[in-house]
Amino acid sequence: GVAADMAKALAWYGEAAKLENPGAIYILARAYDLGDGAPADPQKAMGYYKVAALKGNIDAQAAMATYFYEGKLVPKDDVTARKWFQTAAVGGDADAMFNLGVMTMKGEGGDADLATAWVWLKMSETGGVVAAPNAVSVIERRMTPQQLQAAKSIYNPGKR
Repeated sequence: GVAADMAKALAWYGEAAKLENPGAIYILARAYDLGDGAPADPQKAMGYYKVAALKGNIDAQAAMATYFYEGKLVPKDDVTARKWFQTAAVGGDADAMFNLGVMTMKGEGGDADLATAWVWLKMSETGGVVAAPNAVSVIERRMTPQQLQAAKSIYNPGKR
């Protein structure tokens, strides 16, 4: 029953951000990133993403990983991207699990490890990532029977 007012909403998120609420800081980052309710300002968005990520916001951690992986606004850095994807993945972000799995499979930002990559990809599949089943199929064709057995011994869909 209340009309949407993005400017007013962002003002309230700004107040919450002053109290260091990571979710509010992330919302401000998205607003400046997308130009939604605020003028698009990639540098300001990146600053908010960084603060929210360091305060534990999983979505901001995944955003930071993506910036470093793609080399947007910051130099491309696969090691830093992989660390941020891992942080977000451990926090439960299915897309971060997928991206970490792919990076681990390819050896981007660290050692290649097909068994660990398979586990992250399977977890992302459980999390609903549409591309995950295909990626799991691809990696299984590259794995030795021993690697697949090791991966399956680690993977437990009931635990994260």
